[in-house]
Amino acid sequence: MQFRYIGEYPTGQRSAVFWGFPFEAGGVTDVPEALAATFLRNRYFERVENAPAETTPDADQPPTREELIAIAEANSIKIDKRWSYDRLAQAVIAHSKDLP
Repeated sequence: MQFRYIGEYPTGQRSAVFWGFPFEAGGVTDVPEALAATFLRNRYFERVENAPAETTPDADQPPTREELIAIAEANSIKIDKRWSYDRLAQAVIAHSKDLP
């Protein structure tokens, strides 16, 4: 499924990473079917029909440590940048379960 981010980007930025997927301003990102419900429930994303994806993350690769930190910061998740990869991932996953 393809989605477009329709929320506000952080000041001075034209892109953001949500749940490990990069979204460019005005662009469309492919999201695996397994995660589509997460984006459908969030009011800051809209589903796009029949649009070519401008950015396509590698679905086989988990997000890097830096991407997890970016996800946490973009979603106001309280973390410590010294945490291990596993602890960062657990914090991001736990927070995503709390989203409406």
